[in-house]
Amino acid sequence: MTSPMMTARSMFLAPLLLAACGGRTLYSTATQVTPLAPVDAYKCAQAQFKALGYSMTAHDDAGFRLVGQKRDTVTRISSIQVRKILDQLEVQAKPRSTGDSELTIQARSVVELQNAGGLQQDQREASVQVKADAAALLEHCTAAAADSTVPQAGY
Repeated sequence: MTSPMMTARSMFLAPLLLAACGGRTLYSTATQVTPLAPVDAYKCAQAQFKALGYSMTAHDDAGFRLVGQKRDTVTRISSIQVRKILDQLEVQAKPRSTGDSELTIQARSVVELQNAGGLQQDQREASVQVKADAAALLEHCTAAAADSTVPQAGY
């Protein structure tokens, strides 16, 4: 049988444990509507991957989805298990009924570890650099659309 003191204690500790164990989101997501057609937004994102130094690790040409990564050379973690830290971007251009598209970018950071069980990837809070890269990609691909709609003189 549980005492009233034990019940009161567990009622007090349960929310604290949930708050401590309940995680915040480790990745950063940004979405913006662009006047570009999905295929053009997808091509813009591909070009920006190269410009920002990301290598493409997965792509879905029919679904207008890209995943890329680059090595984080700034962040340091003191552990012999850490092999490398990676910044990853996942981009998807979704068509909208109006002919334009919605560009969604998810930025995350991952630590690759070597342990007795082999290689393991643990997600960490998105680094400042990967968030800046995501913002730059989004800004470039929406600005590229705005620049292409400006009428040229003499035409």
